Amino acid sequence: MSAGIYNIEIDQGSDFEINLTIAGQNLDGYSVRGQIRPTKTSDVLLASFTTEVSGGSSTGGDIKVTLPNYDSAGIPGGVYVYDLEAFNDTTRAAVRILQGTVTVLDGVTR
Repeated sequence: MSAGIYNIEIDQGSDFEINLTIAGQNLDGYSVRGQIRPTKTSDVLLASFTTEVSGGSSTGGDIKVTLPNYDSAGIPGGVYVYDLEAFNDTTRAAVRILQGTVTVLDGVTR
């Protein structure tokens, strides 16, 4: 199964949260991790999402993805890439479940 594509926008300096329902991917026993980078091949890590999986089962589950304001404040305005990967610590299995672009919209208030 290929990763889904979903492009997101984050207001620089604001809290970001999105709730996702993933169908067709076994999330039982998995955690989810995600990162924002300038490009797919970049070694520069701009930020890591905090994630919470609930209702994990063989048919899918819900994922809450967040990025606090103090992390989004440190990302310059621009367009970047991200992905979310489900990872099982026991079996070491990993699968990319979502990917896309992150547009960080410049803030004005300081």
